[in-house]
Amino acid sequence: MKKYLFIPVFFLLLLHGCKESDIHQTERSQEEMYFEDYESPEFKWGFIDLSGDIAIPARFDHVSKFSDGAAAVNYKGKWGYVDRIGNFLVEPSYKSAYPMQEGWARVIDFEQKFSFVNKRNESLSFELANEAGNFSSGLVRIRMGYTWGFANDKGDMVIDPQFEKAWDFEGDYAKVKNGSHYGLIGKSGNIIIPIEYNKIWPPSNGIVVVKKNEAYFALNTNNEILLGPFQNLTRFHNSVAAARMNDEYVLIDTEGRTISKRYENIRYAEQDRWVARKFGKLGVLSSTGEELSPFAYQQINNYSDDFAVFSQSNLWGYLDINGNEVIEAAFGLAWDFHNGYARAGFREGMAFINTDMQLAFAPRYIDIQDFTEGLAAVQLP
Repeated sequence: MKKYLFIPVFFLLLLHGCKESDIHQTERSQEEMYFEDYESPEFKWGFIDLSGDIAIPARFDHVSKFSDGAAAVNYKGKWGYVDRIGNFLVEPSYKSAYPMQEGWARVIDFEQKFSFVNKRNESLSFELANEAGNFSSGLVRIRMGYTWGFANDKGDMVIDPQFEKAWDFEGDYAKVKNGSHYGLIGKSGNIIIPIEYNKIWPPSNGIVVVKKNEAYFALNTNNEILLGPFQNLTRFHNSVAAARMNDEYVLIDTEGRTISKRYENIRYAEQDRWVARKFGKLGVLSSTGEELSPFAYQQINNYSDDFAVFSQSNLWGYLDINGNEVIEAAFGLAWDFHNGYARAGFREGMAFINTDMQLAFAPRYIDIQDFTEGLAAVQLP
């Protein structure tokens, strides 16, 4: 009998030992196992100012752009936040960190739990929450279980979780989804546009664009039809939208009047400019429908700082706001302007050009990011 009893006790001790080992493994696994495979890059990241001078020395493994006066930085594998002179606002302690928006940044720890931090290193968390978006228009999307609601920056749920999917607020409206249908809600959770459409976009110029069945319509915020049906319809931008009718695209005003010629396609390109396609090539239109450039381009990016990148014969150049080529297609790589500078690829490396289309700083960087809030991230050799 003693022998019989000894065997279970032995196995209990063995199992107990395994259990303690498993617990120990779990306690160390998330963060310590992460760093078992982590390797800091040889070349570090810092920031330069608009003069090209080093504003924050290159000492970080990775960085993100500045937003709300702070940038997320990775120091020796952990993420935190620095101010414009490189002082830590939030000490590196997170596995992931996202840009500051409206004073709060979403962070994820090594246990995969999310919370929010601000520049005073104050924390905001939501019990029972599984996922979150970023703060927008004073509210943040929060998923609890399988449904989404919205919370404020005090940690209060102001719209109870009830939607299968939700998007960030744009002003006073947010897009939500239940089943296969979409609608709009207000900041108190009230239904503005019923959840009955196949597609929906928040108001622009007071006009809501929706798709129902195979047709697009323009509505007011009382769910009343203003224009339509169309085969396709973009959002309105400064009282102008692109509409597809009879298999062709035109620009229309808020009264539904056609104000342009007909094209194969039209999309909004920011700064009151539209990009249209004719005979397979792209060109630029004004908001009155005037053709500003020849239809000669493979690709035209959105306008930013009054310039747009274009592609021609697999090389890249720049158009000004009037559709004129200010730099012919000569770059192997080119990016949009931000804060008066654009990234471009040279044989010697990556560098910035300015709005005078001159080389701003010598191409001495391994990699660079766009300027935001007057600072740009650079990776130095």
